[in-house]
Amino acid sequence: MTGPSSRHAAARTAWVAAQLEKARLLHLDGINFDLEDPIPPGHPLARNYTALVAVTASAFHAAIPGSQVSVDVPWSPFGIDGRSYDWHGLASAADLLFVMAYDMQSQIWGSCVASANSPAALVLRGAQQWLELGIPADKLILGLPWYGYRYPCANPAFAAGQEQLCALPPTPFQGAPCSDAAGDPPASRRFQVWFDSPQSLEAKYALAARLGLRGVGVWHLDCVDYRCSDAACRGETEGMWAALRAFTGAAAGSRQPAKQQTRL
Repeated sequence: MTGPSSRHAAARTAWVAAQLEKARLLHLDGINFDLEDPIPPGHPLARNYTALVAVTASAFHAAIPGSQVSVDVPWSPFGIDGRSYDWHGLASAADLLFVMAYDMQSQIWGSCVASANSPAALVLRGAQQWLELGIPADKLILGLPWYGYRYPCANPAFAAGQEQLCALPPTPFQGAPCSDAAGDPPASRRFQVWFDSPQSLEAKYALAARLGLRGVGVWHLDCVDYRCSDAACRGETEGMWAALRAFTGAAAGSRQPAKQQTRL
């Protein structure tokens, strides 16, 4: 007779075997976990998730020498989007934690207005909180956005040019009354665009270097226009890659805050 724990173990074993087979077939050198469902404090799902990552890491390291197992984590370890996971256990089980320092307006508890997707002050606070929690710096990858949000502006005063703040239509998410899910309005509506530039990214890459983090990462690489022909567009695309030198130690240019643009 088998109980729930033995069935869970069997399911984990089968799932890991399937992922290993896929990795071998596609010549991959590891696996990334990205679970973002809310889990309340103390829930057994958090322990089960850690156990799955641990079993997977052990299997991948044994079968594919040099392979890496990474886990995506929110920009802060403290209850973002209702995620109360076993952070210490995940950090111990995995090779890397990929800190998703973007979509930081997923829960807006204050004024429901458009703002930066990855504000530098919050990026710093979140990284420090991971370190203060006791997660080693060499386990942390700072993930930053190569994309932005186009927000519809619900306030008539903005449309009339009388206000700079773009009030968002309430779009609840994980208990918060407002979120970045309000983005991407119809083309005919007045909107405001927030995105990271090479200069704002450079400042945050330099921050990761100062904190001694393991590395930096990108989400999404495919939002940059690699086919543009005019010099300004090419310069912006090349600048996104050049900004990474602020982490690797090569010379970098001036640093500026994230850009804001308004479009009709």
